[in-house]
Amino acid sequence: MDPEPDPFDEVLPLFPLPEVVLLPHTVLPLHVFEPRYVEMVEDAARGRGLLGLVFLEPGFEADYFETPPVRRIGCAGRITDLEARPGDRYDLKLEGVRKFEILEEVGESPYRRARVRWLVDRNENARGEKADLAVERLAALLDDSARARGDWPVSAELIPAGIPFAGKVNALCAAARLDADALQGLLELRDVYARARRLARILEERRSARERAARYRPHLPEDPAAN
Repeated sequence: MDPEPDPFDEVLPLFPLPEVVLLPHTVLPLHVFEPRYVEMVEDAARGRGLLGLVFLEPGFEADYFETPPVRRIGCAGRITDLEARPGDRYDLKLEGVRKFEILEEVGESPYRRARVRWLVDRNENARGEKADLAVERLAALLDDSARARGDWPVSAELIPAGIPFAGKVNALCAAARLDADALQGLLELRDVYARARRLARILEERRSARERAARYRPHLPEDPAAN
């Protein structure tokens, strides 16, 4: 059962990672090899199977093996497809379950743990024409980006059937090839329509940049070193 949005009812093991962001209703493959995180995965697998993935702040390298700062908003994921590998390593998938906010870090452990408050976004379960149009707009923009890269458009395949509006938007966010900081910014928005609008704006800005580049390309010299 997914965690209920009780404000003070969960202590999560924290999995701080650089350049990686998990959103609810999306799936993230991971390879775990650091001893502290191997222990964390094993402990979690014996319990509810939940890990709290959080984004490391820039500059984390100086304090990586201690407690570098992380963003306060993260996403709890449930461990699936756990496979032990030689050398005390694990391959697994983390299925995004629910957003949370870190209230405080607690306890002594080889890995970090925190008391969290579950977060519920506005319009997570929106239905109707407005929600459908928002998803269709994002899918069309992603297909446009795929064609520009020479890829086959597959945005419809990225949206699993039967998931709520938030899941559809989040799946398209995860497929948009954003840098981690931009994806974290989308995660932190508290309204799913706002998330959809921001992603649409990012994709439209990309399209505008491609169109500007296409207009100027015929006027560029054949020799890049030429003035």
